[in-house]
Amino acid sequence: MERVPASNRLTAAFSAGALASALVAGALVAGATSSSADTGGTSSRAGDASRGDRAGLTPAQRRALREPGTVLGTPGQTSDGVRGEIAKPWPAGRRAKARVTSDVTYDIAPGVQIREWDQVDARGPIRANLITVDLNAPNISLDHIGSKYAVRRKTVSQFGAMEGALGAVNGDFFDISDTGAALGPAVDRERGLLHGPATGWIPENATFYLDATGYHVGPMVTRTKLRQRPRWPVSGINAATVADNTIGLYTSDWGWTKGYSVTDGAKDVREVVVVDGRIRSNKSVLSKGHKVKGQVLVGRGSAAKLLKQLEVGRKLTFKYKVKPSATMAVSGDRSILLDGVRTVVNDRLLHPRTAIGIDADGAKLLILVIDGRSAYSRGYTMVELANMMLSLGAENALNFDGGGSSTMYSRTITGAMGLINEPSDGHERKVANALGIFYNGVLPPVTTPVPPAPTPTPAPTTPPPTTP
Repeated sequence: MERVPASNRLTAAFSAGALASALVAGALVAGATSSSADTGGTSSRAGDASRGDRAGLTPAQRRALREPGTVLGTPGQTSDGVRGEIAKPWPAGRRAKARVTSDVTYDIAPGVQIREWDQVDARGPIRANLITVDLNAPNISLDHIGSKYAVRRKTVSQFGAMEGALGAVNGDFFDISDTGAALGPAVDRERGLLHGPATGWIPENATFYLDATGYHVGPMVTRTKLRQRPRWPVSGINAATVADNTIGLYTSDWGWTKGYSVTDGAKDVREVVVVDGRIRSNKSVLSKGHKVKGQVLVGRGSAAKLLKQLEVGRKLTFKYKVKPSATMAVSGDRSILLDGVRTVVNDRLLHPRTAIGIDADGAKLLILVIDGRSAYSRGYTMVELANMMLSLGAENALNFDGGGSSTMYSRTITGAMGLINEPSDGHERKVANALGIFYNGVLPPVTTPVPPAPTPTPAPTTPPPTTP
């Protein structure tokens, strides 16, 4: 894809009069903010947390940190499995030097601002796309956006348009080659808990969520119980896979049965169908393509033997929740900043990236997409992503899915809805879910911020001559 500077790409939509104003404002913004984008190296506050990327991981998981893609159950860099380019070593003394080559900022709603800029450092060029949200501004809310069924994917722009979002960004990692389902928990403000495993799909799995005290980044898991068999092991609700020797619960939010895809091909299984609180069937083969109208239990290994005990016609009911409690949640893979400290160590693999962060006061939300896999933007390593979020003001930040999934959809500088970044596949990818920004009010025209006029310097006065 041919490189087009952010300022040129945006201002091409203006009329002649508006174009001149935008170019002046863009130049002023670039000059005023180039230092904030100068983040090629480590910040004075960015130290690796002791648990980092590697603490407590198996050899296979450590390999996954170096190798491409995400294999379900092990940490990877992106859902798509594309091999990342290896970042150039930093030349001595040039780690923190970056030069901003174009920079445009504009307000899309009261309290919501977009910034797009290009910068070059010793490793090459990158293009960054940032949405900043004032969480104290009126009429603004955030929510999970997903399909009616967990196994159906859509593009970010489809998600945003169907919900009337002011903006949207891709969310969780997902089982791209099989079920299509997201790997972590998700909570919708209206629909409640939709899906999630009982343990993180990687040891350091984290989620962006809202509770009664505000927005947070941290661990989140689901707790699911069969009321009549509360001690039986349930490994998740509408999860992409059922862990060995556990039971998976699937509800109407899942969609259709997926056969042995949810057991990684294992055949030592059991399927129990529940309708209206009663067991409808209990069999040793897994169905595929059947719409889930009540609940379906899938047992694997020793848990399959437990399910065999259940008699057709008997009562069976369930309860489930997320822990910690949340009214909205979208998961990623891992935190990249915790309390202002960088928690990732991989500074080798370059990919398009998506991240979300919150400032120390919980008043500002930062959503960043870094383009990649192209001549105009090389992508970022995990360390670079964390450093950039820290420099932009984030105290806590989470890595969402990247690669070809990285997509930002919002109100553009013309006022129309559209893509802000340029996805690396050359087109949008269908993803499992998205995070939406909503504005409940009348949208004013898009405006470019006007920097305050400089304070005039008073002319020096000549003191009156003194009488000798």
